[in-house]
Amino acid sequence: MTPKEIYPLILIADNNHEVIKTLSSFLSENKFRVLTAITSKQALGLVFNKKPDLVIIDLIMPEIDGPAFKDLVAVNPETIDIPVLFIANGAYQMEPAKWRHIPEDNIISKPFEINELLSKIYSKLKQKKHTKTKLPKIIKEQ
Repeated sequence: MTPKEIYPLILIADNNHEVIKTLSSFLSENKFRVLTAITSKQALGLVFNKKPDLVIIDLIMPEIDGPAFKDLVAVNPETIDIPVLFIANGAYQMEPAKWRHIPEDNIISKPFEINELLSKIYSKLKQKKHTKTKLPKIIKEQ
């Protein structure tokens, strides 16, 4: 009997339900397991309880913005290695100085390109130090 393959668990956190729906559907169709949160506080709880392989969070969330969220994840030894990608909209382009400390390869601009999204997801998951999951092959491009 072959052991069941476990694909990466990705947490999507965005206060826009359409973004969550679109990303969740696309990632699920590509064999990723998906968790969703509509608030950054809810996302933090999921990070600490479920320990996803990757987080995709809106850069500008109410309560806790993306960079502050990443800092909170990074202070816990159990979650320090979880990579975080930020979804950015027009506010990111309007205030580039405010966000310049975030590496460009951690930013996904809205509207996002599916190929860019997948490329960044795969890149971050491959860089992750301790992963027990298998990367799925891309089965659908939109």
